[in-house]
Amino acid sequence: MILLGWLFGLMIGGLVAAGLLPALGLVPAVAGILAVIITPIAPIVSPFVGILSIPIALLVGGMGLLVLTIMAYALAAVSLVGATPVAGVIPTNPIESFSRGFIIGLTTAANLLVVSVLTGMPFLTFVVLIFGFLATIPPVAANRVIYQPLLGLLSWGLPMTWLVMPLGVMLFILNLPLAFAQSGFAALRFDFFTFTFETSGGALVNFLFGLSPLPSASGFNLGNFTFLSLAPGSAPSTVQSPSFSVPGLSAHETGHTLTVAAFGGFFGWINAVDENIAPLARGTSAYGEIIPESHFSPRGFPFLPMW
Repeated sequence: MILLGWLFGLMIGGLVAAGLLPALGLVPAVAGILAVIITPIAPIVSPFVGILSIPIALLVGGMGLLVLTIMAYALAAVSLVGATPVAGVIPTNPIESFSRGFIIGLTTAANLLVVSVLTGMPFLTFVVLIFGFLATIPPVAANRVIYQPLLGLLSWGLPMTWLVMPLGVMLFILNLPLAFAQSGFAALRFDFFTFTFETSGGALVNFLFGLSPLPSASGFNLGNFTFLSLAPGSAPSTVQSPSFSVPGLSAHETGHTLTVAAFGGFFGWINAVDENIAPLARGTSAYGEIIPESHFSPRGFPFLPMW
């Protein structure tokens, strides 16, 4: 079902692009598989958006992707209600699997669109397509030696990841000197399993944790940057996992790196609301939490096997 959902998401994403690209005069720039999807349906869809200005057309496309992601996220989350244990493996179901694949397919299509328009290089669009497809194959997605490091590396260049990455870059730059001042160079680590920077502590990050509606919050992720809460006077090793390849907070947060790469930045922001904001505030039971929790699990929380 996850593969079927991916194909459907890819087609729906292509349908959105079929309306946007002709309106923006960008169809000739599209290369590779996306051109195959768009060409037959562009004449049907483009008249409905051709009258829009470029900013409005982009807004319509972006809002369309956001709404579709919210709907699929909600459908997957509702399908798991009552099936989420306090800890351990969560059994999936066809609705969740289809919804998960749909979000990945939608994100793959959006990434294809932007990469194709910006580069015009069929090889790059093919790489984006393949990595999105491979995320739907459980044994491949769970491969921590080849696939996950390459997905983490590719994430740096995926357009949908950059819906969250700019904040990660900015916070990393602003907070890093403060983290060094608090704990020295031990506050910074780099995970080669996902190509992610991890920062422990720092006055700015600790201030943000103080604003969290969840008192138990201890880490968060913004693309290829993760940030851990560290009390003044404590050593980074008290919150960091011994390594990124053992169950713990560090591996969970880098699981978010992989999740944002495959599911897109909209998924990351939706999860932030699901996890933290009332009336949801579901914490570790949020749908966007149980997927990254599978990364080097278990550590005593519910997880949906993927990473």
